[in-house]
Amino acid sequence: MTTAANPPGSAEIKEESLAFSGPISSETIPALLHSILATRDTGVLTLRLGGTEKSAYIRAGQLVFARSNDPENRLGEVLLRRGVLSVPGFESCTDEVARTKRRLGGLLVENGLITPQELIEGVREQVREIIHSMFQWTQGEYSFDMGPLPTTEAITLKVSTYETIRTGIQGVRTWYRIREAVGGLDTRYETAPDYDEKLDAFLTDEEENLLEFCSPPAASVREICEALSGNHFHLCRLIWALTVVDALTRVR
Repeated sequence: MTTAANPPGSAEIKEESLAFSGPISSETIPALLHSILATRDTGVLTLRLGGTEKSAYIRAGQLVFARSNDPENRLGEVLLRRGVLSVPGFESCTDEVARTKRRLGGLLVENGLITPQELIEGVREQVREIIHSMFQWTQGEYSFDMGPLPTTEAITLKVSTYETIRTGIQGVRTWYRIREAVGGLDTRYETAPDYDEKLDAFLTDEEENLLEFCSPPAASVREICEALSGNHFHLCRLIWALTVVDALTRVR
């Protein structure tokens, strides 16, 4: 089993338990998750803040499941937002779950409120929402425990490492985090020589243009924004995502 690269910040390494942990800052989660996925590790990444806890289950570099005690991430909430479950149906089964301690998904299918396929898609969406919400964390503590997964449940998302990082960062909506990750207008970026090996996903025209523009010599954030059309806020998020996966390199 490989060992994930040390994440940013001061992490406490526990070699005897094949685990590491540390504090979360504004740039921690994208870099940390990339290091785990890229080295194809198996284990559980857990984030904790106060009473909130979220975990991503990873098998050989693939996201296969996620758990969260955040009420917004509950399966019933996800199914309601998707419009496949009615409010009366949700309320009735919630009461039954509390009374019988059975799992909500099974009860919903058993009572004919959703189909088995809708349950599978709902759980898949639930896992995606939990993973994407982890990118929003800028404080708290994380831990990664490597080893066999403590669950047989698996809803493999079948998305590439770069797609995971890109989608997660696209959910960041605060400029201070993006600027902290990308740097000021004079920060320069250069396309890595082997960038195509870092990207295991379909690239948009915007990403292709960005990588081409930063082909040596390096270009500053100011030059990138002036030369490439489109939403500069989104463009800077792409710079961040491409830098996380080492397709772009910040030139010191």
